Amino acid sequence: MTPTNVVVFGPTLSGKGTNAGILTKVFQTCAAISTGTVLRAQIDAGTVFGRIAEPVMRQAQLVSNGVTFGALFAEAKKPHVMGATLRVWDGVPREPDQVYLLMALLDVFDFGKVDAILRYDLPDEVVVARVIGRRECPNCGAKFNNATRPPKVVDVCDNCNTELRQRDDDTVENAKTKLRIYREQTVPALQLLREMTGAPLVEIDANRTIAEVGASTIKAVTPFIATNLI
Repeated sequence: MTPTNVVVFGPTLSGKGTNAGILTKVFQTCAAISTGTVLRAQIDAGTVFGRIAEPVMRQAQLVSNGVTFGALFAEAKKPHVMGATLRVWDGVPREPDQVYLLMALLDVFDFGKVDAILRYDLPDEVVVARVIGRRECPNCGAKFNNATRPPKVVDVCDNCNTELRQRDDDTVENAKTKLRIYREQTVPALQLLREMTGAPLVEIDANRTIAEVGASTIKAVTPFIATNLI
C-alpha cells in the first residue's frame, strides 16, 4: 500500500482543521498534521519552540521556518503519523520556502509524494466574521462561533453555563493581517507546490455547512486513496 499525502490550503477559519478531523474519523490510519495545533502544543508544553512561537502567533505573523519545521519533524516521529496511510497536511507550506522543506520532510521519513492539494475558498468578509465570532469556554473547553455555531444564549456555554471568552488575538485587524499574508505568501506557495509535484488541485466552497463541506472533502480525497490501495 502506498501512503497518500493531501495538502490543504485556505484562509484562516475556512475549515481546514475541521475537515482534516472529519477525514481522520472516516478513514482508518489517517493522521491530520496541523501546524497551528502542533505549535500550540509546543506553547502549552513550554518548549523552546513554543516560547519562540507564542509572541509571533499572537501578532498573526508567520513563525520562522526553523521553529515550524523543528516542531513538525518532532511531530512526524510520533507513531500515529509514522504509521498513517493517509496524511493530511494543514498549515504547511505557508510560504514558498516551506515547499522545499515539506518535500525534504516527506523524503526523510519516506512518506511518499504529494497526491492532492485541496483549497478551501471563503470570502474575506466571512473570514473576518468567523474570526471575531470565535468563542471558547474557559471551564469545559467547548468551542463556539457566533458566525457558524453560536451558543443558545449569547456568550454563555451550552454545556456548563460558564461565560464564554474571546481570544485576545481574534480581532478584525488580525483577521485582515492573516488574509494579507495568505494572499501574499501562501497562495504563491500553493502555486509552487503544484509546479513541483504535479499534484491536482481540488477547490472546495467553504461557505457552506460543516456537513456539506465535509462531504465534498471526503469525495475529493477518496479517489486518491483508492488509487494508492492498488
